[in-house]
Amino acid sequence: MLGTQEIVTARLKLIPHQREWVQLYLRGPQQLAERLEVKVPVAWPMFPELFAYVPDPGTIPKFHYFMVVSLEENSLIGEIGYKGDPAEDDGVRMAYAILPEFRQRGFATEALQAVLKHTFTDPDLNNVYVGPLGNAQNAEHVMEGLGFQVVPRYDNDHWWKLARRRHGQ
Repeated sequence: MLGTQEIVTARLKLIPHQREWVQLYLRGPQQLAERLEVKVPVAWPMFPELFAYVPDPGTIPKFHYFMVVSLEENSLIGEIGYKGDPAEDDGVRMAYAILPEFRQRGFATEALQAVLKHTFTDPDLNNVYVGPLGNAQNAEHVMEGLGFQVVPRYDNDHWWKLARRRHGQ
């Protein structure tokens, strides 16, 4: 089940966030750094409001929120994950953010590819929607490269949509 285990790629480790780690971070980023044995940059997290999507203790969510770690740097470099469970249209909303000093190195693309691969293993899920966070120009390049298309969605904001059939599943 997506969300209960780490996802490792060639250059990244995606760690499912836990409520315990939010509490450690709130006590001081150094406590989180020691627990995860990674660097926690001052600018991380870029969007602490995404902590709201971290599951409560004892729950195993089907869709999760991950911390993105660069294996080479041994540092948190961003976050990626789902904003809740699937909606009525067989789709799930996602968000991601990569710290500015780690952009333009393919990390966003690599993280999204890894999460999408696992996302579309759910046979009931047909669409993924990604809302813009951070640098919209970089997001456009990443989304188009992965086959997403712009659609009006959720209060007429522009979201990016990837349908299972476009992803090749």
